[in-house]
Amino acid sequence: MNIRNPFLLILIIFSSLILISCNESVKGKWSQSDRQSFRNEMESIQELSAFGDNKSKWIECYLNKCEANYSSFYEADRDAAGCKRIALMCNEVIF
Repeated sequence: MNIRNPFLLILIIFSSLILISCNESVKGKWSQSDRQSFRNEMESIQELSAFGDNKSKWIECYLNKCEANYSSFYEADRDAAGCKRIALMCNEVIF
């Protein structure tokens, strides 16, 4: 039984590392989870409805620029000033 415990511990650690690494985001390539969280957050903002048909284009522009500048949705969400600059850039591109 002592032989199985270290083996089981190693197996659990290895499995955990694999699961954690599967959802990692990096600057320029966010995980699907981060991309979906970003889109969900944007869709919940009522003010974006004023963009009409351009709403989806603006969200994609904003997502792409945030993804290029931040290593994760969490990091982007913590930088209000930087995201405001990116939002203004997307305004210029879309409108």
